[in-house]
Amino acid sequence: MIGAVWNHPVFGSFVRYTATSGLSFVVTFGTAFVCHDLLGASSAFAGGFALLVALCLNFVMTRIVVFRKSGAWGRSALRFLLVSLCFRGAEYAGYLFATETLKLHYLVSLFIVTAISQVLKYFTYRRFVFGN
Repeated sequence: MIGAVWNHPVFGSFVRYTATSGLSFVVTFGTAFVCHDLLGASSAFAGGFALLVALCLNFVMTRIVVFRKSGAWGRSALRFLLVSLCFRGAEYAGYLFATETLKLHYLVSLFIVTAISQVLKYFTYRRFVFGN
């Protein structure tokens, strides 16, 4: 059953994207925790390093696991980086709009912006970055 959904020709890549996003979330928080709480790094370093690890991990997982691409990495890596930077900026702008203009609670704002962004990123990665 799980294998059928994981490998489904239409929904499989979205299911894999959702699963790898969850793994990335855990790795990001775990990396920040280890750097800060166990190794004594500053919170600024721990957070920045964790986000850098997440960016690299997300690229590799999205390329190999989600869209199952092989071959040269250069073009897709550059596109992934550009798309990621654009989305981070848009996410922050959306977050500020939701909290400052709409007066939504910051966690509600973050949840809404992240959920919308996840779906949009999937289709952007699929079409623009990895060409599926």
